[in-house]
Amino acid sequence: MDELIISNKTDIVNIADAIRSQTGETEQMPITDIPMKIKTLSSIGSSLEPKEDDIPKVFFTGELPTTKDNVLAELTYISKTLTFHSYVKIKCQGTSSMKYPKKNFTVALYEDEARETKKKVAFKNWGEQNKFCLKANWIDISHARNVVSARLWGDVVKTRPNYEELPELLRNSPNQGAIDGFAIKVFYNGVYQGRYTWNIPKDAWMFNMDDELDNHCVLCGENYDSGCFRALAKIDESDWSDEIHDTCPESIKTRWNEVINFVMNSTDEEFKSNISNYFDFPSLIDYHLFGLAVCGSDSYGKNQIYMTYDGTKWIASMYDLDTTWGMYWNGETLVSADYARTKFEDYVNGRLGNLLYSRIEQNFATELTTRWSELKSGPLSLINIINRFERFMDIVPSELIKEDYASTTANGAFTGIPSVAKNNLQQIRNFAVARQAWTDNYIVNLSIIPIPCTGLSLNVSTLTFTGKGTQTLIATPEPNDTTDTIFWNSSNNNIITVDNGVVTAVGNGESTITATCGSFSATCAVSVSGIEDVTDPDNPNLVYKLPQATTFDGTNYIDIDYSPLATDSPFTILIDWTHTGESEFVGSRYVVMHCMTESNPYPGLILQYAPAGIVSEARQTANISSNSTSALIDNADLHNVRVVYRKAADGTMTISRCYNNNGQIHTNSKDIGYIAVPESIRLGCYRSNTNGTGRFAKGVMNDCLVYNTALSDEQIQEFLIH
Repeated sequence: MDELIISNKTDIVNIADAIRSQTGETEQMPITDIPMKIKTLSSIGSSLEPKEDDIPKVFFTGELPTTKDNVLAELTYISKTLTFHSYVKIKCQGTSSMKYPKKNFTVALYEDEARETKKKVAFKNWGEQNKFCLKANWIDISHARNVVSARLWGDVVKTRPNYEELPELLRNSPNQGAIDGFAIKVFYNGVYQGRYTWNIPKDAWMFNMDDELDNHCVLCGENYDSGCFRALAKIDESDWSDEIHDTCPESIKTRWNEVINFVMNSTDEEFKSNISNYFDFPSLIDYHLFGLAVCGSDSYGKNQIYMTYDGTKWIASMYDLDTTWGMYWNGETLVSADYARTKFEDYVNGRLGNLLYSRIEQNFATELTTRWSELKSGPLSLINIINRFERFMDIVPSELIKEDYASTTANGAFTGIPSVAKNNLQQIRNFAVARQAWTDNYIVNLSIIPIPCTGLSLNVSTLTFTGKGTQTLIATPEPNDTTDTIFWNSSNNNIITVDNGVVTAVGNGESTITATCGSFSATCAVSVSGIEDVTDPDNPNLVYKLPQATTFDGTNYIDIDYSPLATDSPFTILIDWTHTGESEFVGSRYVVMHCMTESNPYPGLILQYAPAGIVSEARQTANISSNSTSALIDNADLHNVRVVYRKAADGTMTISRCYNNNGQIHTNSKDIGYIAVPESIRLGCYRSNTNGTGRFAKGVMNDCLVYNTALSDEQIQEFLIH
């Protein structure tokens, strides 16, 4: 073995202690004996490494990577049964996870300092390998969802009716084309970095493929727009990425676009008759059922895996499964067990959903029903699910979990790990039980024969208001027992709002109500006059005032025709909001006020609500914001909040808040350089970059005032404590 270089005293002590623990020695060993002791203990590992009740320690010395460029370091691995040293190349791994403080790493092991001879080590049933992934699991404090869900997927594959017909290479892969991993503790230059999992990487050996063969390929979905079988592929990592080859073979590009074209343009009869010419059909059935059962809300655009061993037929597989079992994609909240399929990421922000799996549902309800019955009594039974999680999580003591986000870990860099309070084994158990019942109901409803709408009419085509009030529109579909749902929309929510046909006048002007059912729609022209001007004649700087206290029910919103950040000018926004406790916290938060460009670095203003409390931001760059999370109070006590945004002439942004009518005022001010944001203020939901809507609020806006000047501290104080 080459000379082991250990440059940090803490590393020396930790490694020596670990060796004594492994060997049972009690005497303090000389520092010079450590490399020889490691050499004596070293082996190439085995299918039993590590033991199930073990959490190995991994010590790095060298440069800590912060990008996807390789840096050089050394690694010492110590478990109860294996110790080895290696020179390594290490780099960051992942896409969306790169923005998190705790990074994922890809590690390649080498025997020599020149890093020319690969060092191969055997773990579990993976065979001897030299490349691995260290997963930070930032959004999942349990560190269990990704690995355990992948093991469950492996269980599913092995019970597939056509399992023996699958490629032998796939059947002999480490986990049936999915990742596997085990818990470790990581130290870097003597500083504890918390728990990671040592995983199989998304590499050729994960799938038991040869990267020199053009007909061996793995494609991974990269987004929720072109990655949903609704546009031909480029396979340039913007829509799909080739995980095996440096450059995707032209034959693969041609075949994959033939597959997408088939999904997009085949008739239902062609789809049903020929789908097995393009896909391993049972894998699609399993993919969709698994995605529903584990609530894989982030698995239908990004993270899709399709494998081919012959360049012709594609096999679906699961990847990146930390957004499962109630975990929202950014880890900031947990969703309910009845989280709807239409709330998954491929349906939000105006998206139309994954076309492949929509067509699977429409054309193969019987096959889905039959297979679900098999899965829920076998690999996806509650017994197997809970047993898999119990075995993985039981070895981790509660104090070790707390160390992940302690101020002493990584010099305090990871104290913001999300969802640390409710994300635990009991939550996963409860979610699994409730989600299975939800999936039962979902599958039953697939067998209901749809009755499409063939026509739609309204009882009147015009409405007139001469003041505030409500009137009701009645929509009549044909046939009256259609299974299609009627949706309502107002063309201008500043004039009128509509809720299930109930029309409310809020401002003078004209608007159009549209009712839609299936592919049919009907409209009603609405005219409103006689509503008293609610602006303050004594204050010409008041550019908007909420006409009346307004209830937001999760569907309605108000768009104010004022863009405070369109020019570098002063303004003041005052909001009085009552949380009614009705929100389901769909997504990470619901939005009370939005005036933000929804692309990185997300400049602008936002007021949003999460289970932890209210969050209000004035953001110009990703790392300069006024984020008030430090002043949150318990959600159970948070009922009413008043928030003020003020931008002075010198650019100073001030956010002030008062909670619960109790005078508890928090002020957060910061000098922020001006960046133009063209969006106008929206109340009740957020606006996407395509003017879509989402994260609707539920509650009451008691007041909203917008001024084109900076109010004084005294005026703000009066608003906060009135």
